[in-house]
Amino acid sequence: MEGVNKVAAADLGRSVLTGTLENPHGLLARQLSYTLHKVSDQCPLYRAGGKLVDEHLDKKVEDAYNGLLKKASKLRQELSQIVPLGWALETLQKDFGVAMNDKEMSLFNWHLENLEFTNAGLLSQLSLAFWDQDNRYDMGGDHFFFPSGNERLVHAMAENVPIIFKKIINCGGKEDFFFAGEATTGRYPATMHGAFLTGLREAAKMAHNANVRTLHLQVKK
Repeated sequence: MEGVNKVAAADLGRSVLTGTLENPHGLLARQLSYTLHKVSDQCPLYRAGGKLVDEHLDKKVEDAYNGLLKKASKLRQELSQIVPLGWALETLQKDFGVAMNDKEMSLFNWHLENLEFTNAGLLSQLSLAFWDQDNRYDMGGDHFFFPSGNERLVHAMAENVPIIFKKIINCGGKEDFFFAGEATTGRYPATMHGAFLTGLREAAKMAHNANVRTLHLQVKK
């Protein structure tokens, strides 16, 4: 969007697939031949005034931050489980003399805030012992932008499926019926991708069965 010699961007609805290996969303997107855009590994930081952060300073602080996270991981075996991650990082930062001037501290704080964003919680409320417990369940592969968001998958799965409103659907048969998505959530319990995919497919089956039942009743009449 442009106006008065200024340009602004607006998010029109896209989703980030965090890892596409064994990710049902990624599998569906490939099966439907949807275009995915790889998220760049480069993430330059800018000062409040718009000036690009010095590359060497950026790397120095990032390496120091990652080093403190590793030290904190070793500490959790010795400290109580109720110790907050924020307290541990703040203590280590002072003990090891990391980010001792304003420029370095502003970058260090950015990494701390990004960590809070990633975990959807304050560092003062995250447990040092368990803050990263679901990392082992992360899906591998590159991250991708999915244009227009997951809604495209929903519409694609619902295509040519009759949508029946204000009807009670009865499912008969001896087979077990479930929405659990065990195949994926059993291996990746930190995600809901498996349940999402299974739910869509089972809902499509329900709609199909309801349509068949309706047609059968019409024929009998």
